[in-house]
Amino acid sequence: MSNFVLVLDSKSQPLNLAWQTGDIAALVKHGVSYVGKVVVQSEKRLEVRISKLRIGGTLDKFVKLLSQNGYQYP
Repeated sequence: MSNFVLVLDSKSQPLNLAWQTGDIAALVKHGVSYVGKVVVQSEKRLEVRISKLRIGGTLDKFVKLLSQNGYQYP
């Protein structure tokens, strides 16, 4: 069973959606936008892999773009 993390409050995602390893997420950090695959998740933080880098942050900085089951978010 995979670990799940709920997005508690996000204006772009009105429903509480679980994060899974392998989801595609967008992150804006220090004015730079990143898109990568989720590799580490906890109750309060996510980490995405972009090329060989891992960039992390709190859940409120992430927007889910594509779920590993193929669902694409608007």
